[in-house]
Order: sequence, then C-alpha cells, then structure tokens
Amino acid sequence: MKKSITGIIVGTLLLSLLIGCAGGKTPAGETTPSNAGGEKPAADSAAGAPDPVTLKVMLFGDRPTGMDEVLAEFETRTKDTLNTKLNIEWSPLGDHKEKVKLKMAAGEEIDLVFDAPWANLRTLAPQGAYIELDSYFNNDEYPGLKKAFSQDILDSNRINGKIYAVPFTQYFAQADGVFIRKDLREKYGLPPIESYEDLEAFFKKVKENEKGVTPMAAETRRGFFNMFKPIYDHVMTIGGGGHWQAVLSEDRKQVLGVVILGDSDEQFAALPAPYNDRGTLYGYLKTYADWNQYLEPDSISQKDKVGLFASGKAASVETDIAQYSALLAKLKAGVPDGELEFFAYRDCFQTFEKGCISTDYVAPNSVAIPATSKHPDRVMKFLDWIFQNQENHDLFEYGIEGVHWEAAGDNGYKALGSHNFPGYELTWNPNFIRLNTELDENARKYYEYLADPSTYYKRPLAGFKFDPSPVKSEVAKVQPKYDEFYSILQHGLYKDPYVEARKANEEWKALGLEKIREEIVKQLQAYIDAGGN
Repeated sequence: MKKSITGIIVGTLLLSLLIGCAGGKTPAGETTPSNAGGEKPAADSAAGAPDPVTLKVMLFGDRPTGMDEVLAEFETRTKDTLNTKLNIEWSPLGDHKEKVKLKMAAGEEIDLVFDAPWANLRTLAPQGAYIELDSYFNNDEYPGLKKAFSQDILDSNRINGKIYAVPFTQYFAQADGVFIRKDLREKYGLPPIESYEDLEAFFKKVKENEKGVTPMAAETRRGFFNMFKPIYDHVMTIGGGGHWQAVLSEDRKQVLGVVILGDSDEQFAALPAPYNDRGTLYGYLKTYADWNQYLEPDSISQKDKVGLFASGKAASVETDIAQYSALLAKLKAGVPDGELEFFAYRDCFQTFEKGCISTDYVAPNSVAIPATSKHPDRVMKFLDWIFQNQENHDLFEYGIEGVHWEAAGDNGYKALGSHNFPGYELTWNPNFIRLNTELDENARKYYEYLADPSTYYKRPLAGFKFDPSPVKSEVAKVQPKYDEFYSILQHGLYKDPYVEARKANEEWKALGLEKIREEIVKQLQAYIDAGGN
C-alpha cells in the first residue's frame, strides 16, 4: 500500500515537472526584477535593442569544440533583442570549485557561475554570495523560465525558503554505471556484463592481454565513486564536514545514531543490527582496495578519465548513462572502431524495476548569479531565451543545426560535428530532451526508464537539508581534511581502510567533528518532530 501511495504521489509530482508550469501569477508579496545597476531591460526588436553587455560566466571543464561558432550564432540571432555577449571562463572542476569561493570572497564582479549542492551552493548562498531569484520565476516577463521550471521543482530546490540558483536536470536520478569497450569484450568472447563478477572477468582479460591499456579509467574527484555502495531504507547520507550516515528507527521517527568514517567501536555498537557492524555501511572500502589493481598506478592524479578512455588507453570508465552521446563521440574520434556498452551497477537499474530510485527532486547541477553582478536582469533574460523554445535550447546544447547536428524525428538527433556542450551546466531540462540516434537499444531503454515517473519514489525525509551555519567554523576545518582522505579511499589506495580511517577520525575530532555530529542529530530530530517529510 505504501508503495502504491508513493507511486501516485511521485507520478503526479513528476508529471507536473515534465509538463512544466502552465500558468500562474507572480507570488503575492514579490516584485518583478529590478533593473540592477541602472541597466536598460532587454526588449524585443520593436522596442529597440538594449545597450550591449558582455556577461562574465564561470563554467567548468574543457572549452567545447565549436563553442566560438555557437556564441557567434547566438549573438547574430539576438543582436536586436538581447544584444548580449558571453565571456566564458572554463576551468578544471577542482580548480573551478576553489576559484568560485575565492572570487566570491574577494567580491570580484562575475555575472553567472556554475554551482551545485555538491559544490559551494549550500555554503555560499546563505552567506549572501548569490542573489535571490524568486521573482524571475512564474513571471510573464520571463516566459521561457515560466514554462521550463514548474513550482514543484522550484520548491524542491529552495535554500532557506529561497531560490538562489537555476536548477538543471533531465531526469531525477543518475543511472550510475561503467561504460566499457564492447568491441574488446567481444574480442575476448565474453558475454554481456550483468554483474560485478562479469566486470572483473573483463578487467582481468584487459590486464592480461592489452598492453598499455588500463582496465578502468578513474580520476581524482570520483575514483570508484558509487560502485559497491549499499543502499538502506533507514539510513540517510548527510553532508557537512564529510559523509555522515544517520541511522533511523523503523518508523523513521527517531535518530538512533549518526556515524562517519573511522568512528570508534563504541559508536557503531550503539546502533541496532546490522549497522553495529561497520562493514555494513563501509564494507565497500575494502573492495576498492582489492580492485585498485584495475586502475592506473597514479589514478588519483588523473584529471581527465574520459580523455584516457576516449584515447584507447583505458577499457572502461565509470560515469552515468547521461554521458552516452558525448562519450561515444569522443571515443569515435580517438578509436574509430571502438564501441560502447553500459553496465548499470545497481540491480534494479538492470531489471528496470518500478519504484527503484529514491529521489528528493533536487537538481544536481545549477547556476547562480553572484551578488557582485551588475546585470542580473540581463543574465536571467539570457537564460530565459534558452528555454523559450527548442531551437534556442538546441543551439547551446547541440550546436548549430546542419553543422554540428541534424534533427531526427520529434525528439532525436544525429551528431555531425564534435560540439559536446556539458548540458548539465546550462541547458538540461525535462522539457527539452533529444536522444542520440546512435544510442544502442540497451542505452535507449535506460533513458526511457529514467523518463518514466513510475521509476522514482520520494526519499523519506527528502525535505531535510542540514544547515551548517551553527558549526561553520568546524565544517570549514574538517571538510578539506575529510575530502583529501576520502579521495584516497575512493581509489582504494589504503590496504586497510578501517585502520587508516580511525587515524584520520582522531584528527577530525580535534577540529570539531563531535560538534558537527551533535548539530546534525539536533537538526534532523527537530525536523522529524516538526512533521518533516
């Protein structure tokens, strides 16, 4: 019965997300956006073009091939309406995250930055680094935003009740897995990969037979990522100085304990079975140590795992199914005879079960407008333009039609050039999804599965968001140390991860770990007691 009710709720919510908000007025008490900095509002050609402006934008990754042509085309199309140019700074992800913090602290004038809940967003937004965006949404002056972002998705992405970022997602979960070289699997006469055992058999063949090819490409920030990690109905992962695991009672009304890597035997002993055994929550770390032999010797220094894979120097790469099209194009450029195949490492993904994926409907990626920007209205007019129609959207996501891609049916496309824009940084939205005609049948099934509302269920207590401000000093000290240590663990570089974690935990305690734990327990229990869901 619970699953049926949940399915109805989720189906209704997700349907509204996919359709978008069809109407509504600016919420009471809110005003339409002001012309910050005295700028002339963007207008249509009948009213005359606004003054020219160049927006400074910070994104991460490599500058996409063909980006200059795309920006030139954008400027041509919008000269008489937006009259806007974009100056985009591209940086490696690790550098980008730090650059954003430094530039916000220095008060540097930036107009638009990529930020996300997993990066700096939940720290910088409450500190006033970004402007509130509520009045730009559900607003007839911004019809593209009104159409693309329903009230449901906006409400799911609020921070302290406000919208501080434009959320980007196509689906409401990632189908994490491993892309392998299908051509190599077939070369060895191995069956399609359906389990970790199959995957390891493939890795062993590569290691034995392919000189100069590492079985799996991994990079600094992810390592093995979510491979082998267990999922439990009564455990919540909470960020704040590290990955905390909150164990709840069966009725989810009581916080039974909150643990983190390297906690003492006493901390685990206080939890009910099976969580009183640290291996229940952290056993995957020992598997990482065993599987380290399948990574590059210096994988933790690798900055571009996709490049390693696409060049033919790795036989597989861990990422999510949404990267299929971009990854295929890069592989074909580096290894013309290479073929892709996807292994989803969660069982219910493999069998396409309904109600498989828990979600809080929080978009994993977004952009924000720094408080130092003098052109917030112009920024939002640009974003509004992207989502006004499929043609505008497709220019940035796929490039120039006829040059970089061509349409195939109502929602398909065929890549012609090598413009691979990271849509998760600017364009992803449930209303604007095209599927690559080169998707194999299995990959297409995954995309269709992720688009199906019945695939999801709302995660218990999904609305809880830890507020780190009461312990911001402790989090600021612990988080960098934790991140550094966890990166090493994710690459399986410690032979005995439990022993090393105990040592690290003692260091974190001296920096305020226990205060963070107490604050998480306090906030989560208060949220539950107040009827949070």
